[in-house]
Amino acid sequence: MITLISSYALRPETDRDEFLEWARSVDLPTCRARPGVRRFDMYVVARDDGDPKYSIIEVFELEAADSLE
Repeated sequence: MITLISSYALRPETDRDEFLEWARSVDLPTCRARPGVRRFDMYVVARDDGDPKYSIIEVFELEAADSLE
């Protein structure tokens, strides 16, 4: 099993609520349905200082390295 962790910040012009709705309704179900994906979770990091760096963290558990190809 392989664990892949991805972290990124949304662009300033991206509406966070719209992104989260898209992620919940499209991205998460699509990724979770792919063969070889055991688990896919997304976390939103809230920071008190307003710095958006690494505001989204995604964690994949994959059966093999080629599971996302």
